[in-house]
Amino acid sequence: MHKTAARPETGHAVRTTMIAVLVVLGLTGLAACSRTSAANANRVFHDFQKGQQELLDVVSEVELRSRAYSEENLLASLGKSALNGYYHQFDRATPSAVSGGVTQGDPSDDALASLEFFSESSAPPGLQPTIGPFSINDNTLVIEQWKIRDYLQTTHDLDIPVTTIGEFELRLKVDKGTRLELRVSTVSGVNWNGLRRISPRNRRGRASIPVLPDGEFHTYRIQAEGVFVKPSARQAEKLSLKSLLLRPSNVEGDTIELSHVRILSKRAKYSRAPYGATSTGIGGEFRRVLYANTPLTLDFPVVLPAGGVELEFGMGILMDDDPVKFEVEISCPNTQTTQVFSDVVDEALTWSNVRLDVDQCAGGPAVFQFRSTAVGGNVAFWSNPELYSAPQKKLNVILVLEDTLRADHMSCFGYPRATTPYKDTLFRNGVIFERAFSQATKTRPSVPSIMTSLYPTATGVWHLSDRLDDSYVTLAEIMRSQGFASKEATTDTPPRSQSSTDGATRFRSPRPSGGFSATSGQLPVSASRTTACSKVKANRQPGRRSPPTCARRSW
Repeated sequence: MHKTAARPETGHAVRTTMIAVLVVLGLTGLAACSRTSAANANRVFHDFQKGQQELLDVVSEVELRSRAYSEENLLASLGKSALNGYYHQFDRATPSAVSGGVTQGDPSDDALASLEFFSESSAPPGLQPTIGPFSINDNTLVIEQWKIRDYLQTTHDLDIPVTTIGEFELRLKVDKGTRLELRVSTVSGVNWNGLRRISPRNRRGRASIPVLPDGEFHTYRIQAEGVFVKPSARQAEKLSLKSLLLRPSNVEGDTIELSHVRILSKRAKYSRAPYGATSTGIGGEFRRVLYANTPLTLDFPVVLPAGGVELEFGMGILMDDDPVKFEVEISCPNTQTTQVFSDVVDEALTWSNVRLDVDQCAGGPAVFQFRSTAVGGNVAFWSNPELYSAPQKKLNVILVLEDTLRADHMSCFGYPRATTPYKDTLFRNGVIFERAFSQATKTRPSVPSIMTSLYPTATGVWHLSDRLDDSYVTLAEIMRSQGFASKEATTDTPPRSQSSTDGATRFRSPRPSGGFSATSGQLPVSASRTTACSKVKANRQPGRRSPPTCARRSW
């Protein structure tokens, strides 16, 4: 009995001992795991901190590089093209002397209308939200908890002639939003959605631009030529801006502070400096220009080659009612100054083109003087002013863009019907890419990617009203800086903000027969002659003259 009774007691003791051992081993294992987990956690955290610091270092380096970034320096670093002869672009050079040229003062002096907010005024502001509450503090419109369906609208008709508007200037700060949208109309009393029912050709316009959500005030300027759908000259003379609508943020619950909205005249764009380089359009043709607030004389020193060169430039003016005299003089060492050109431009409707043979100072230094004078202080435009000689080797580059063209219905890609016979012939003697992928599913973001080799996430261009920032370098700008004549011909007339071919002279070309739409993006096209101005050649041939009705270097 005793032995029998002793077995379960012994077994219980053994089980108890085994459980105790297991518990001890388990606790020991947990402690070891805890130490291992803590070590892993510390290592992971250390790696995270290290990676975070490396990322911050990269961001800091990029920020420093972006501050030092200069488009002119970048293009200059590419050097000269071995294909072209001598060339010198005055709009990218710095003058050695400047005489005359009075800065017109604060651009706000040229405001056609200024929508501001005064804390002491009892009158309602000229621009206010349509739904949510607001307050005016320190002459600033403050909106807390912004409603995404809300927008700001003018409380009275503005009655500003469309042809006089140059820029829309907005000064505001947001905490969360990344885009603002501006809408305008020549019809009174319209709301945000009602604008869609108005004909876009001559009644309304819109622009959407990125904003910085950093809680700091920033000034944003929107070119009027990128807002309005371009009406005809006869229509534009009859149109007046009535309503302005603004959606300053695209994020619900944002905090917005708006200092002012100003509608500036065309002169305001050029009043910030006596002279400068920009892009402007006259008669539907956009060009890079060296602008000058008259009276102004710019001296540019150059060293000319031994052979002959040509001087080429265009002339334009900002306002019709103040004629501008354009003069060019050349000074050589130990010789008298020679005037090689003088003419007066009295209409702001079209460009005037000039091409001159220059044999003064050949093989030595010279100073070119560009002088513009006017009685009323008009703004003069010297478009694409440059010197050049014959190319060392001819090279034409043609970029054709066709919108909404279905590859699966092109015979050159295997469609059974002969729908693209010309392309079939062209591709038989070239290379065809059967796997070419667009960077977006629509034209607006795709074209800037073609011109810059950047994704839409980098260019920031997604919508029709978006524009490619001037700081981005395009294929056209690179080619022009290398001495090529860059042009764009299109059947449409896109405003400046809707083009991605900065650096190319842009002009309207009538639609060829058959509805084919061709755009020569960067270098001029030697294509089928549909009009006197649609056949354009890339490399310069000194001695050729252009009819006054054609674009530069075209015949």
